[in-house]
Amino acid sequence: AETGAGEAASGAPAGTATAAAADTSAAPPMMHGHGGGERVELGDLSAEEPLAVGDVELLLDEPYEGSVLTYRHDPGVPLLYVAFIVFMVGLVVRSYWPSYRVSIWVEESAGRRIGLLTFRATGMLGEPEALEDALVRELEGDS
Repeated sequence: AETGAGEAASGAPAGTATAAAADTSAAPPMMHGHGGGERVELGDLSAEEPLAVGDVELLLDEPYEGSVLTYRHDPGVPLLYVAFIVFMVGLVVRSYWPSYRVSIWVEESAGRRIGLLTFRATGMLGEPEALEDALVRELEGDS
């Protein structure tokens, strides 16, 4: 029987491995005693010589070399770009934009007031000294 130019003698497409089996009822050799989950190396299959695996002989008919160019489209990538930009803007704002935390503790006893003022400033563009001085003047009533 003659086959087309794109098919091997077995009827399979060119470049595929074909098997000639003496006993087709035998289980695949890689499944014996391995529970089906482990991989077992059976040998190297090349175009020059067939590979015998148990009662089966594997033969590579008319192999061909080729290159594959693949393109994968992931619809979530634009969302990652937006999230990265938002994150970077937030990081810049947090680093440069001034923010202040003022804590005041006041205790009155025997007609006296005792207090503690803590001031914390973050951000490179802040002027904590000027704001702290203005806050102290306001608290002392020296406005």
